[in-house]
Amino acid sequence: MTRVWAASWLAAALGLTLAGCGGGAGGSGETPAPPTLSDLTIYLAQLRCSDGGLPMTCADPVPQKASDPMSWRRWDGQDQYEDSVVSNDGTYWITTWTYAAPPSAGGEVYVSDGTTVSIVATQDEGKPGVLQRFTNWGLYNNTIPLCGNGWGAVGSRGRACRATVTYPASGGGFTEIVADTIISEHYSKTGYTGNMERFFMAKGFGRNCWEAYSDTGVPRSGMPSTCGTGAPAVEREAVDRRRITNFLAMTPPLKRVVDFGWPPEGFVP
Repeated sequence: MTRVWAASWLAAALGLTLAGCGGGAGGSGETPAPPTLSDLTIYLAQLRCSDGGLPMTCADPVPQKASDPMSWRRWDGQDQYEDSVVSNDGTYWITTWTYAAPPSAGGEVYVSDGTTVSIVATQDEGKPGVLQRFTNWGLYNNTIPLCGNGWGAVGSRGRACRATVTYPASGGGFTEIVADTIISEHYSKTGYTGNMERFFMAKGFGRNCWEAYSDTGVPRSGMPSTCGTGAPAVEREAVDRRRITNFLAMTPPLKRVVDFGWPPEGFVP
């Protein structure tokens, strides 16, 4: 009964469905409407209950802040943990990643001007405190189409579309996440050519999956075969993929994203 209630509540409140062990993908089958000006940032941060629990366990989850203690985290099933949160002042959003060994952290910072969400900074986890800034990395905007209608341009090297994506998942009694998702691609050359990174920004979860494509790279050992189903196909093999859809309960003392020291203290988008 709890799983049925949780899935029904999420479908109404978040536009997504979680399927319990042994269950189907669920979902209403409704086609999501194009994004509107007011809802661009709901794809950037995971939600949490007031007691820190998973969002499906309460009726009023809110975006997780960088200073909130993390009673659960998302894991890729290998060595990477990710957390998608909003800054304490609400002016930017963060996806941070950490590794069990050696201890290290990195991440991405997103901003929104109301019509376009952009990546403004990233960091290599092997170079603590070193930021790489971007001035023209548009992730998605408020005019992108549904993926069934093609791609929408986001700058000269980017494009994006929106779909309902089904992700394999684990933890909390769930085996799937079905989420309203923005799929964004960024290419190293104009004309959508060259190396490419693909982002899966899921409503209520933030960055659920990331992929890298290169004609010269070697696929990383052990990575999952797909991010999920429902996104446009890519006609070449990925060299890296991180699907962050495994829920892990944390034990005290609970960490916060600000404890990782990223972005560095004093960061301004």
